[in-house]
Amino acid sequence: MKREFYEIEEIIDYHFKDRQLLLTALTHPSYANEHKLDSYDRLEFVGDSILDFVIADELYKKYRHEDEGFLTKKRSSIVSKEPLAYVVDKYNFMDYVLIRYDENRVYSDKELSNIFEALVAAIYYDGGLYASKKFILKFLQSNIDSTKIDETDSKSRLQEFVQDRQLGHIEYRTLKEDINNNIHKFVVEVKVGNHKAIGEGKNKQAGEKRAAQKMLEILKKK
Repeated sequence: MKREFYEIEEIIDYHFKDRQLLLTALTHPSYANEHKLDSYDRLEFVGDSILDFVIADELYKKYRHEDEGFLTKKRSSIVSKEPLAYVVDKYNFMDYVLIRYDENRVYSDKELSNIFEALVAAIYYDGGLYASKKFILKFLQSNIDSTKIDETDSKSRLQEFVQDRQLGHIEYRTLKEDINNNIHKFVVEVKVGNHKAIGEGKNKQAGEKRAAQKMLEILKKK
């Protein structure tokens, strides 16, 4: 069974006046089609634009001496699918999403990021731009504050790091796959030489990315 919606309100630190907006933001198109409900598609469309604006505004104010090229790349790295999917995965937002049951389903970064963007719009329509901005910054402020521009995902960065330093081969191995209440969890191990790191995700790809990020942190300390 899916968890109660009030629980995700505690996680996102926003309580809806109109619960229908929250329901729509958490309704996957596959479930909406079966049950004749509205899916999050239209909200996701609006949320994408709000997210672009809020992040652009924050970057403009924070990085006053950077040019348009830096700001554009920085914004793109923050609002891309991977960081949004990371938030949705880390805080288990998918536990609350209404989705057609499929025991073999794995969630793509696109599906996960859609949920984040739909919530952005739902909060905007329920509580206005300030409330929506507060939600965005709650989960993405650290990305804004980081001066790095990550234009590639963690697996690609690990590959480049290992190749540049001739550290050997990278091996990924799925250690465990759990299905609990229709929710998948993959536990993945990555190995580089004598170093190992483990990551978890709602799909294999997400698990590999988490493991790669941890491995990068290990190797950079060496």
